[in-house]
Amino acid sequence: MLLYICEEPCAKSKVGCRQDPDEKHLCSRLCYQDCDECLNKVSRQRSCGHRSKIPCSLDVEEVDCQKPCKLKLPCGHECANPCSKACGPCKVKVEKTILDCGHSLNIECSVNPERKHCIARSCPRLLPCGHECQKKCTDQCTDVCTKLVDCSIESPCGHVIKKIECHMKSTSPKLLLKYCSEPCNIMLKCKHKCSGTCGECIQSRFHKRCAEKCALPLVCNHECLTPCRESCKPCTRPCEMRCAHSKCQKKCGAPCTPCKQMCERQCKHLKCTRRCGVICDVEPCTQRCTKLLKCGHVCVGFCGDPCPPLCRICDNEKLTEIFFGNEDEEDAVFVLLKDCGHVLESTGLESWMNEAQDLIQFKRCPK
Repeated sequence: MLLYICEEPCAKSKVGCRQDPDEKHLCSRLCYQDCDECLNKVSRQRSCGHRSKIPCSLDVEEVDCQKPCKLKLPCGHECANPCSKACGPCKVKVEKTILDCGHSLNIECSVNPERKHCIARSCPRLLPCGHECQKKCTDQCTDVCTKLVDCSIESPCGHVIKKIECHMKSTSPKLLLKYCSEPCNIMLKCKHKCSGTCGECIQSRFHKRCAEKCALPLVCNHECLTPCRESCKPCTRPCEMRCAHSKCQKKCGAPCTPCKQMCERQCKHLKCTRRCGVICDVEPCTQRCTKLLKCGHVCVGFCGDPCPPLCRICDNEKLTEIFFGNEDEEDAVFVLLKDCGHVLESTGLESWMNEAQDLIQFKRCPK
């Protein structure tokens, strides 16, 4: 038996279509096929008063309404929940005053403000002594008032205590030793005066750490800027080392980069053959300089050294001024210190350079 299959468009409405008969949504399939479910979006009125766009085949009351509720709550504010949910506590932020402390704050309308909600830093409540509580408003009030008050109590250390904590006004004087505010002023081992008080230093038994600047000379002869209580640190000033070719660009406390140029130390008697940045391979020339000064007299320095600007004849009084002791000797030879410009007698300078010193640092001009 042959079955006839109608391939004409279906004239029926879609399955579950809830439209009025004259507005039914027609099936989009062929006549011989099963009709499809009506999923066309339509706008329907809900019992809550809102309209929702839903698939035509669904019951509008079975779909949760997502529109804002907007019903008036007992407080007068609109409900902010979706329409399908029950109205809850009002969450609108309003300014309220906490009766316990008198502070105001913004809080949800439905919440009754209490002390635990307070955001103020200071507590306004008065303690039995009359002073304000020193804790936060949300904390339990101070049991012991620690506010400093004026007093005049003689301490066992011999000083008069001028300020103590309020709760200690009737305490035994022995317990007040730590409140003695007289300056300690004991000279510490670092040669600075103690900046603590008699009470802080426990009557000079343990001193407050020194807060002064160290100020001792470092190896480089710069003043140490580290606080006295700390170990000296490498110098951070610009390095002052230089040679005939360049100046060191590093920090003073860092090792210098050796100069790679050839050493310029030479005279007619000897010449260094090493690089500038290493120790010379020849001793300083001990021959007398034969150059003539501007005045026409012979230089009083060593060969190869910078000529001292003082003349044995023209500047005799200044040149032979006694410092090391041999300046007035006829065969005295002098050295010019280029950094400071002083002229010193060579044998005395050499002896001074060989003397030991307590500090580990470069020697500076003795004048």
